[in-house]
Amino acid sequence: MQNPLAGMFSNNTDASVSSTQSTEWTGATVPNYIGMTYEEAVKSVDSNSSITIYRTFNDEYSDDYAEGKIMSQTPAAGSKITQEDSVVVSVCVSKGSQMRTLPKVEGEKLDTVASDIAAQGLLATAEYEYSDKVAEGRVIRYKEHVEGDTLEYGSTVVLIVSKGKKQTSSQSSN
Repeated sequence: MQNPLAGMFSNNTDASVSSTQSTEWTGATVPNYIGMTYEEAVKSVDSNSSITIYRTFNDEYSDDYAEGKIMSQTPAAGSKITQEDSVVVSVCVSKGSQMRTLPKVEGEKLDTVASDIAAQGLLATAEYEYSDKVAEGRVIRYKEHVEGDTLEYGSTVVLIVSKGKKQTSSQSSN
């Protein structure tokens, strides 16, 4: 009969070498969700899967990830999943860059411009003035900014919108 402790206390290293050799993990691992939208990540998880995607709602600004894209996850992609585990993957979604660029507005319809500005994460208000050059309801310019200026996410911009041509007293009496 062989001594079960053989190799532990002598110079016989065969037993200890074989017991400490690592084997590569062949089981399931956490997928990589970085770069996907939250919706895409949720759809990618099978209904039978032991993975649940949880959005932390501590979204952060990022110059590296577009708005709406997952920029980090915990546990990390490649982490081991054992058969018994049910894994919750917490994801942080990018708000996009904190600084936003003002789009072209001159001559555009107010509702179109307001939509474009809102899509940039900015707020818009309107002030009205007469214009001989810009049709009524069209944007003349920004009040305090110009196209291409950068503003912090959530900032408010004021748009100057045309009331059309100013009526003169001779035109209104006809």
